[in-house]
Amino acid sequence: MKKKHYYSLFVIGLFICFSLIMISSQFSRAGGTGATAGVKPSARDYTDRMIVVYHDTSVVRAAAAGRASARVAAEKRLEGLRVKTGINLRHLRFMSGDGQVIRLPRKMPLSEARELAARLMKDPAVKYAEPDARKFPMLVPNDTRYGEQWHYHAATIEPGSVNLPAAWDITTGSPNVVVAVIDTGNLPHGDIDPGRIVQGYDFISGEEWDGDWCYARANDGDGLDPDPKDEGDWITEEEHLGTDATGGLFAGCPEGYSSWHGTHVAGTIGANTNNGLGVAGIDWNCKILHARVLGKCGGYDSDIADAMRWSAGIHIDGVPDNTYPAKVLNLSLGGEEECGHTYQNAINDVIDQGAVVVVAAGNSDSDMSKFAPANCNGVIAVAAVNRLGGRASYSNYGSGVTIAAPGGDKPVDPHGVLSLLNDGYTIPAGDDYRFYRGTSMAAPHVSGVIALLLSRENGLTPAEIRQWIQATARPFPTGTGRDCTKATCGAGIIDAYALLEGNPAPSIEGMSPESARAGLFKFTLTVTGENFSYSSVVRWNGKDRKTNYVSPTCLEATITAGDIAWPGNYPVSVFTPAPGGGETGELTFEVKKAIPVGGGGGGGGSCFIATAAFGSPMEKHVGILQDFRDRRLLTNAPGRAFVKFYYEVSPAIAAKIAQSTTGRFVTRAALMPLVGAAYITLHGGWSVALLAIVFFVLLSLITTRKLRPGRRSA
Repeated sequence: MKKKHYYSLFVIGLFICFSLIMISSQFSRAGGTGATAGVKPSARDYTDRMIVVYHDTSVVRAAAAGRASARVAAEKRLEGLRVKTGINLRHLRFMSGDGQVIRLPRKMPLSEARELAARLMKDPAVKYAEPDARKFPMLVPNDTRYGEQWHYHAATIEPGSVNLPAAWDITTGSPNVVVAVIDTGNLPHGDIDPGRIVQGYDFISGEEWDGDWCYARANDGDGLDPDPKDEGDWITEEEHLGTDATGGLFAGCPEGYSSWHGTHVAGTIGANTNNGLGVAGIDWNCKILHARVLGKCGGYDSDIADAMRWSAGIHIDGVPDNTYPAKVLNLSLGGEEECGHTYQNAINDVIDQGAVVVVAAGNSDSDMSKFAPANCNGVIAVAAVNRLGGRASYSNYGSGVTIAAPGGDKPVDPHGVLSLLNDGYTIPAGDDYRFYRGTSMAAPHVSGVIALLLSRENGLTPAEIRQWIQATARPFPTGTGRDCTKATCGAGIIDAYALLEGNPAPSIEGMSPESARAGLFKFTLTVTGENFSYSSVVRWNGKDRKTNYVSPTCLEATITAGDIAWPGNYPVSVFTPAPGGGETGELTFEVKKAIPVGGGGGGGGSCFIATAAFGSPMEKHVGILQDFRDRRLLTNAPGRAFVKFYYEVSPAIAAKIAQSTTGRFVTRAALMPLVGAAYITLHGGWSVALLAIVFFVLLSLITTRKLRPGRRSA
């Protein structure tokens, strides 16, 4: 057979394969979920809603206020999007932040919904579009019961606790502070005073399903209403499989009993305390506001964003204004996605109202930067520690974590965090107590402690609250088997007593070493004194240096090569931030002149890279470069700036060069022209050096041109 026939068969084969792939893709889409046969998709990965915000917000704003003409205009705008995308997009409802929630024609994988959002944003009228994804409670249930709430006890006894007993000697809270629990809603319980539960709201919206409005997700027969009662969030096997009466509304949702998650969270924040019954709460007096957003199979981003704004006292069209604006919003919920405009705008609005947003970091043992809304700017993201103070096995981690708090874990702590619950498997039944574990349980510890703080310091801004809880955080213990660091679990473990008492004023007594030669490598400065905190920093010449907390009487700071580039006396102090804290007096560190070497001059000192390449600071080539530095560079401002930069970056490079024979050889070869230029400059001046450079450049060009014909004839 001829080659061209093979090529023809190959092209035909490719066409057939491509056609089969396209047919398979369309078939899976027509099936509704697009899932692989035999693999049940998770509801977390799908949505049938889209949030759209337009550049011109006036139409949506007027339509949300009830103007009929504006509603017609909004429908025309949506019709334009339908035409451009070829998808039957239908209005579902208006939301806070001038957004419109749009119903998609079917459940879409989030990846496909994001692609649709990108297409919508190509319309110049659209400011942004985002899938209205679901969020779920951030808990890991554990039914094992034990008789104590270790997570509140003194830190000297329980390393993973929030250290409450001493804090309660300072304050037990104030009824003027309102904490919003944005969760599954509220259930009455004999161990929480109903007088402390202020008027909340149910934000679980209805949805269009099978041609009619459906409220099965809210499980209370209606949509938005002023009763945030938790009606249960159980999912049956039939609902999970999509074979129940709804015909697939809950297909892929996690099967399980009702969690009563919001009641557990609220109990940690404010269960009745010192009443001879059940468990204690962190704040004995604060008010609790329930905003219900999580129902059967979680809750939508649009509902959560509305609840956040309303909880902070922001007006929401169609909802009575909140007469008890919260200063603390607890969100023990989340999902794996980027922080989009919907969440970030809501958080910005809440912070502008003076409220702080506390969010669970998540339970996927993964970097929290992938989980919203914990990864949004301005929130306090909370990781979970176990009873020993180590990172809980499930807890998310990363540089975005603000603080850590007890969330429980096993096998270190098989009983988790104890709080209020209900003993109904599906619908509410009788009062109960249960141990749960998760970052959902860690977050309300932080919210409760912040409520105690605001009972004494009610004028603090959200940024100041964040700074105070980090500044007074307790150091992470070591030897736990899963040790936390500031890079993984935030500033430390939140400490209620330290936060309320404030940091002690530090004092400085000594340091080691007390002097060094100019031009040396960076080194560790050990500072001793009293009352150092985990947040204390060593200051060199008035500037903070990277500091490692060793103990209340010892700190270690990294002093860079640039800090000791020039001889002189430099002040050293210790600073501890608010609350409390302050700056110590100063000790004096002496930077002495370097030992003169090779050719004299004004200061000497090692040239790091040259020393690594030639093997010794006494080597003659190194001496030439040192002499050039002292006599030519250090005599003018640009030269001194260059030398300072060189001392900052070159030690690490020199260390790598010194470890490699090849590296030293290549570096020596590269330095030789510089050594020659430095020598000529020292003995003939800048003009002679410039002429020499021009000469060598011209010589190189001439040599190159002469070599070219030889290459052509080769």
